[in-house]
Amino acid sequence: MQRTHADPAARPLVADAGSRRPRVLPVLVVGVVVAACVRGLLLESFVAPSAALSPTVQPGDRVLVWKASRPGPGDLVVVDTGAPSSQGPADSVLARALGAVADALGVRTTGRDELAVVADTDPDRVELSAPSPASVPTEDVVGVVGLRFWPLDRLGPVDEVTP
Repeated sequence: MQRTHADPAARPLVADAGSRRPRVLPVLVVGVVVAACVRGLLLESFVAPSAALSPTVQPGDRVLVWKASRPGPGDLVVVDTGAPSSQGPADSVLARALGAVADALGVRTTGRDELAVVADTDPDRVELSAPSPASVPTEDVVGVVGLRFWPLDRLGPVDEVTP
């Protein structure tokens, strides 16, 4: 028996041309949210501002700071000193909106960070031994320096601190 009309079940399904396009906006939004969460909660890049801990860390060295680890004696840490950073005027509507989004996601956009070596810790305070002795609240410790990734000839873990 020969068919004279096309069977709908036998026809190949043709995808709508619009369904093959990647949905760029949702992918970008998810990517930004994931990046903000990683930076806010797990790890962050930091640039060494001075030669205070030379030769371990040179000015301009870029390191990754692990925020999820607790500091121990001898660890190199980044400490938030609380001074506002000099990032220029922040009075534009866009700057205020981006600041509000960063605050909601837990990403710090202000403050001045310094590298320091931990001498001792307790649940409430961290004692620092270098570059100058100090005692800071535990919540002021941003994280523990784990890896130098720039310059490439010095790529590797930052284990031994020699102030």
